[in-house]
Amino acid sequence: MVLFYRGNRVECPVCSSKFSSFLPYGRTNPRPNALCPNCLALERHRLMWLYLKEKTNFFTASYKLLHVAPEHCFIPRFEALPNLDYITADIESPLA
Repeated sequence: MVLFYRGNRVECPVCSSKFSSFLPYGRTNPRPNALCPNCLALERHRLMWLYLKEKTNFFTASYKLLHVAPEHCFIPRFEALPNLDYITADIESPLA
């Protein structure tokens, strides 16, 4: 699937991958250009990542983070940050 979208028109700030477009996403009326084929980040995830990167010191300051209902695209990236004491929690998800 990722190879089908190979290109340089869009870049996901979460995983830094480039594609011709993002995948459509949604149940009844799928939004075009919404889902990253690599890390599965949606528009809101990409916006959150950019906000944290550009407007906060989230990636450099020491924090304790309890991530409730963690998004799959963030888990490995937050776990890899040496400045975070990162814990996930979810009632049903085995990922947390």
